[in-house]
Amino acid sequence: MGTAWLSQWGKESTDDAAIEAHVIKICPKVSGYITILHVDDNQSVKKGQIIAEIDPRDYQLRVQAAQANLASAKVSLENAKTNAKRQLAIGKAAGTQKEIDNALTVEATAKATVDSAKAQLALAEKDLADTKIFAPQDGVVTLRKAEVGAYVSIGEQLMMLVGTERWVVANFKETQLTDMRPGQEAYIEVDAYPALELKGYVDSIQRGTGARFSVFPPENATGNFVKIVQRVPVKIVFKEQLPQDVVLGPGLSVTATVHTSKKAKS
Repeated sequence: MGTAWLSQWGKESTDDAAIEAHVIKICPKVSGYITILHVDDNQSVKKGQIIAEIDPRDYQLRVQAAQANLASAKVSLENAKTNAKRQLAIGKAAGTQKEIDNALTVEATAKATVDSAKAQLALAEKDLADTKIFAPQDGVVTLRKAEVGAYVSIGEQLMMLVGTERWVVANFKETQLTDMRPGQEAYIEVDAYPALELKGYVDSIQRGTGARFSVFPPENATGNFVKIVQRVPVKIVFKEQLPQDVVLGPGLSVTATVHTSKKAKS
């Protein structure tokens, strides 16, 4: 009994912990039919790599229409400028102030029309560019739902991208946090790989319990309150590069042990 207590002195451990990662939902910014898929499930990709393409033909036509509208608006603006310049040159001797004001108004309206046409062209060009979907970061594709020939809508999930960075979120009891500080050493045992022990350190401690930030936080202002030990998420970052021959995906169960007896490293 005494030996077991001594072996655990200065350590706080929990098996309520899991590996986490940045998981990004890949969605299109424009709607249309998927023409090309460049990736498959569990394929590694690099940031900026093209991963899917949507039929661009409708958007190419919109760009052409916007270009024609802009060209027409520029012609109208040139005509309005010429007329306004002529009215100003003639002056009140041969024309009225109202005619001069009307010419200047037409010129201003033509300028606004050109600006609007430029904005419409920019939007059309952006939509055309968005028919190509790129990886926002390095990672691995998973849960690929997209299929060639399928029609997709704006914001529809095509696949998920799991980033390369990994860390652990360990939910310690609030009574275990007394001596826990950022920077303290931690050891992580992965359930999937019993022989693997990874080194890390406490990165940060969440300012609040997990229950407090849940969708339905507990309401304790009642007459039947029962005190329950709360859990607080602690972020643990790995010290070394993770081994490449094992799959450490988000959600994998781990056991995290923090050496609270050791001072945090600055």
